[in-house]
Amino acid sequence: MTTNWDYLDLLTAAADCTCPADRMKFVIAFAVSGMCRQVSFHKPFNPILGETYQATYDNGAQVFCEQICHHPPISSWQVTGPSNKYTFYGNGNWSAGIKGNSVKGRQSGVNCVVFNDGSKITYELAGITVKGMLWGQRSVKYGGKMMFIDEINKLHCEIEVDPQP
Repeated sequence: MTTNWDYLDLLTAAADCTCPADRMKFVIAFAVSGMCRQVSFHKPFNPILGETYQATYDNGAQVFCEQICHHPPISSWQVTGPSNKYTFYGNGNWSAGIKGNSVKGRQSGVNCVVFNDGSKITYELAGITVKGMLWGQRSVKYGGKMMFIDEINKLHCEIEVDPQP
């Protein structure tokens, strides 16, 4: 679950920004860059209800995760940045649908980064499609919209991942 957070230094850089637009750019870079890290052909981690994970990264960021529901799978997390520069928290509720030889999934739920000055950026992740589940070559592809919102500074950004004509 935390593999897609390998770029937490981008949130630290966002926390050091004084310009709200630059801060938003760093949060977007964090969210988008992590997408490539969670694409894997290995069996996904499937924690049991109540299972927790805690870690401290080399930069001092602390991670706390818990599986709060097994069916549907829902995980909650909180990441505290080095020197408490930011708090990244949320919950992910995975939903998926199978159609023939492919699976489409989406993580709904809050992704929120709060900074020491009180500003807060929330965002949603794009969906994911895995083809070749039963036969053929397996492929993984993201698609859909990612919305980033900073209400305090009145900033909004919509990113369309792999737009289709």
